[in-house]
Amino acid sequence: MTSLVTERSAAPKPDSKPPESDDSRVTGWQQPPIETVPPSVSTAGQEAIDLAARAGLQLDPWQQYVLRRGMGEDHDGSWSAFEVAVNVPRQNGKGGIIEARELWGLFIGGEQLILHSAHEFKTAKNAFKRIERLIRGCPDLHKRVKAYRYTVGEESIELHSGQVLRFIARSKGSGRGSVSAAPTPTPDSATTRCSRSGPRAAPPARAPHASSSSRKSSSRRSSPAPRAAPPRQPRRSRPPPRARRQR
Repeated sequence: MTSLVTERSAAPKPDSKPPESDDSRVTGWQQPPIETVPPSVSTAGQEAIDLAARAGLQLDPWQQYVLRRGMGEDHDGSWSAFEVAVNVPRQNGKGGIIEARELWGLFIGGEQLILHSAHEFKTAKNAFKRIERLIRGCPDLHKRVKAYRYTVGEESIELHSGQVLRFIARSKGSGRGSVSAAPTPTPDSATTRCSRSGPRAAPPARAPHASSSSRKSSSRRSSPAPRAAPPRQPRRSRPPPRARRQR
C-alpha cells in the first residue's frame, strides 16, 4: 500500500489555465480543478497502476491520480470512499481507469464478483474484449484464468480462485441479486448497493373501490354466468295395457 502524507483541499484551484506537465507529450489538466475526497491513510491505487503496466496498459498522469485518490483506505483497511465519480468528456480515457481498477479487483483485491455495466450491450462487449486482450497479453495473468465466456449477454471472465468479472447492460433484470465486494472508480463501472437489513415484505395490495357507474358498466359488459341445468327426474314406468273384452 502507498501511504498518503498530505491531503489536498477540496476547494477549486486558483489557476485559470491548465498546468504544464514535465512530459511534453501530455497536455491539459492532470489534476481536477475541483475535487472532494475524504481523508485516507493509505491507497491501493499504486498497485492498480503497476498491475496495469504489467498488462501493457500505460496510464496518463491524471488517470493515475484518480486511482490513487479514489482507492484510498482507512485505518481498518476499508475504503475511505464508498463511491467514486469522475466527470470527464467522452473519449478521454475513462475506460483506462475502469480497466486498471477491474484488473486489481480480480488479481489482487480478491473481489468475488465485479459487475461492469454500460448503457448499451455493445459498449459492455467492447469493454470485455479490451480486458480480455490485456489479460491474454500477460502470461502471468492469463494462466490464472479458468474460462472466458462469450455467450451473448453472459460475457464474463472467471479465475481458478473463483473471482468473476461480468459485463452487462443496464436493464431492469441485469445483475439482479449480485453484490460487488468493493467500490468502483467511475460511473461506467459496476454499481454496488448494500443493505444492512433483509428485503422488506411488500404490503398487501388492496382491491380498488368500484364506483356505481363502473359497476353498472361492468355488469353490462360482462356476460351473465350460465345457469346450472336442473337434475333430470327418472321416468315413471307405464302400467301394462288392459285386456279388451270380447263381445
